[in-house]
Amino acid sequence: MTHTTSTTFAHPGLLNSQARLHDFASKANSTEPSAIKAGYEAMLKEKYASLGYPFQPYAIIEVLPGELTPTEKQFKEDSAAAYVLALRWVQSNDPRYRDRAIEILDGWASTYQRMNSPKSTVQPQLESAWSAPVWANAAEIIKHHAQGAAGWPADKVAQFNRFLDKLYVEAEKAKGRTDSNWGASAGLAMISVGVFQDNRARYDAGVEVIKTAMPRLILSGSGRLTELEGRQDCHHPQYTLSAFVEAAETVYNQGSPELYEVKYKNDVRPRLSMGLQYMARTVLTGEGFDCSHTKLSTYSELAVRYYQGQNLQLPDLFLAAGVRPLRFLKEFPIWGHVTHGNDRTSADLAKQPAATA
Repeated sequence: MTHTTSTTFAHPGLLNSQARLHDFASKANSTEPSAIKAGYEAMLKEKYASLGYPFQPYAIIEVLPGELTPTEKQFKEDSAAAYVLALRWVQSNDPRYRDRAIEILDGWASTYQRMNSPKSTVQPQLESAWSAPVWANAAEIIKHHAQGAAGWPADKVAQFNRFLDKLYVEAEKAKGRTDSNWGASAGLAMISVGVFQDNRARYDAGVEVIKTAMPRLILSGSGRLTELEGRQDCHHPQYTLSAFVEAAETVYNQGSPELYEVKYKNDVRPRLSMGLQYMARTVLTGEGFDCSHTKLSTYSELAVRYYQGQNLQLPDLFLAAGVRPLRFLKEFPIWGHVTHGNDRTSADLAKQPAATA
């Protein structure tokens, strides 16, 4: 199976297609209860959802391994705010949310110069890989929702593209580290920037990075996650899975289920589904390295929606994803439960027959 070779991209076409945005807005505005409506109402309580959210662009972002500096915190939170405000505009059609999101996008695009790390020359690579998809997803909605209804000026879009270029250059440097979440995150960043910029070369390169990383990080047979066993923590493997799922969803929105469905030698199920099942079991039962003290993150909502649509039975994933509220990863603030929430209950999902991977 190969990904689409069309020279054009579908827009909106990152995590949210136009159909997904319409479904999100419809359910968020409905008086009927739904997973999406519940997720949206919970999101409204976040500080990022406020028109008064105080964003502050910086030219230089200081980043440190294992630490969160004030400028890095602002950078990450402002990207999350731009995305949430863009979703609020889609839901409400209130131009104030559109305008505030654009202010944040334009403010950072006109100010940002680079990341600096006095303790690590490579840390900017990872931070850029984490942040580029969030910025790109916010901008994708603003630029393309409802056939460009926001009216984002072309010169501002060009300015934002230059901002993404700076992040891309750093993120791409991590593409060779396909034995960790660094490479997975780099691949996602390359795909995300490629779609937003209509850059086929960047997109294709990112897809290849993900396809190289997946069998190295999710092992055949059991779906064991190498980072889970190697690092002995429950967080970094979810960074990897979030990157894989977001990349798969983006490629799916571009017309191909390739990354959701890719199989390697001797696989009987898609490799990504194996890794998701394994992570879910560590959360539910503590199998392998015990992660029963934590939850799956919101990337799981995207995977559940896709695999249920394909009638692939993954009961551990479906059950673990039904334990809401899901865990929030600040490195991947995608609010999957808001846009992709599934109304099937964990009790219903638990009745499905067990899968072997």
